[in-house]
Amino acid sequence: MPFADVPGGLAPGPTTKPGGSGLGVPFARKICEILEGELVFRQHEAGGTEAIIRLPLASNGENRPR
Repeated sequence: MPFADVPGGLAPGPTTKPGGSGLGVPFARKICEILEGELVFRQHEAGGTEAIIRLPLASNGENRPR
């Protein structure tokens, strides 16, 4: 996907994929928030967008949702 640093640019909406719902990125971001992590996007050196998911480590399973 082309990189666009636009506030609100990752809101649910139309998709260019056949059969897509436009909810994939917002859903992934919400899951990361629930797990106390984050989903960040940045421009990749070779072009396009790089998606980075950061989640906290849980050494004993205490932070895992059930």
